[in-house]
Amino acid sequence: MKLLTDNCISYLSPAKFVTREAELRSEKPRKELDVQASTLVVRDRDPDQSCDTSTALSLHHAMHRRSLALDLIGVTDYFRVQGFVDFLLGHLHQEPIAGSRATSVQQILHADRAAWMRLAELTPDGIRRDAAGALPLDSLWARLETDPKVIFHLLPREGGPLKRDYDESKPEPSDTPTKKQRKGAGKGKTKTLREPSNLPEELKGLSSWTKTGNAPLLGFQHG
Repeated sequence: MKLLTDNCISYLSPAKFVTREAELRSEKPRKELDVQASTLVVRDRDPDQSCDTSTALSLHHAMHRRSLALDLIGVTDYFRVQGFVDFLLGHLHQEPIAGSRATSVQQILHADRAAWMRLAELTPDGIRRDAAGALPLDSLWARLETDPKVIFHLLPREGGPLKRDYDESKPEPSDTPTKKQRKGAGKGKTKTLREPSNLPEELKGLSSWTKTGNAPLLGFQHG
């Protein structure tokens, strides 16, 4: 890989790490001339292939393949780089705060690119094993998780729904009295009926309704 040959960091987009099946289906890469250490060499042209990284799942698979490739060529330990990948992708599953949107895949890609730019700044002496046999990148992945230039791209973005303090599924109380309230509002305040002027003396003061609550008896008495 050119990364190890040049002994310096250059951004490796997750989209460049296609599946093995896609590699087998692709055409054989053409040869091209390249200059390495003042020597002209013939090498295979880098395949112009890319994979989908537009969803959380496809991005996870692409980043996982990249971590395996970095470990395979001896640039860094798989578990160290994958730990940083898990840190980035974990933001996709965090609940957004009120008034902000959930972290997007595009934000993760921006943060990933910023992390690789920081790695280039933090490894001026190269990325090969040092005299003690340690890989410089191994100690930097955890440091990137608190790097302001990386975290900036993971900050919440405005535009989400505001949090409400009440349950919208419950209707608001109404000032209009209910049917039961209206029915009982006049309880104990029955209207007094005036007795007809021609009411017989023996019927005055008596109830004009039957015990069962039927029609008044006044008309019957007059009939």
